[in-house]
This record gives sequence, C-alpha cells and structure tokens, in this order.
Amino acid sequence: MKEQLFNDNVGLAYKLSNRYKPSGHRTRDDIDQVALIALWNATDNFDPEKGKFSTFAYKTIYYKLISYFKPLRPKFDDIMKKVDKEYEMCYNINESVIMNRLYTKIDNMSEQRKDVLKHKLNGYSNVDISKMYNCSFQNIAYLYKQTIEDLK
Repeated sequence: MKEQLFNDNVGLAYKLSNRYKPSGHRTRDDIDQVALIALWNATDNFDPEKGKFSTFAYKTIYYKLISYFKPLRPKFDDIMKKVDKEYEMCYNINESVIMNRLYTKIDNMSEQRKDVLKHKLNGYSNVDISKMYNCSFQNIAYLYKQTIEDLK
C-alpha cells in the first residue's frame, strides 16, 4: 500500500521540487531528495479517513521544501549570548579607554589636587583635609569641586 501510494505520487514530488532552483550548496538532486523523503513520510502519516492522499502529500512536500529553503533562525538564547559577549567586550574596551584617560588627567594634576582627591576618596571631610593643609574648608571644597570638573 505504501509503495503504491509513493509510486503513484512521485510525479507530484518532482513537480513541486522543480519549483525551486538550485542555489548555493543546494543541488537539484538535494531538492528532489527532500521532496521524495517528504513523500515517503507522507505515506507513513496518511490517514485515509481524513481525505485524499494526494492533497495530504502535496501539503507535506510543500511545507518540507519551504522549511528546507527557509534560512535557519538563530535561537533567542544564542542571540543573547552573542549580544552579551559583544557588550562585555565593548564595555571592557570602553572601561579601559576611560581609565587610561582618567589616569592621564590625574597624572597631569598638581600634587595638592592629587592629595585632596586621595583624601576625599579615603573618606576624609573637607574640614579634616583643611586642617592638614592649614587652609579653610571652603578652599578645600572649591579645590575638590574644580578637580572633579577637570576629571569629567
């Protein structure tokens, strides 16, 4: 029975496969094979109570050929892994560039500004730093503000 259905509809498989032109790595033989395998699978899955075999075979072959020519869509997880990897790479490059610029700006500062910045980063208040340098805390606040502006 299966062989008879298959042999009776081989022409249908070739007719559908001839709608597609070989391209890239897909040869005429490959396209014909996809159609014939789909026809064979149709003989396995056919239920005579649901309609004519030729209609079922046509749809089976047609959708199989479409899926053969449809480009594979990458999975969402694969896309996100690639995006994450590229983001991380860009982030690391940008972080490195920013840090190099920051270090260059700090190297070009006066020793007093470097000290004020270091003390502020270590948690000292303007009053504490002003006592170290024998000046007003307003002077330290202004110097720190100017230092931060220069680093931007």
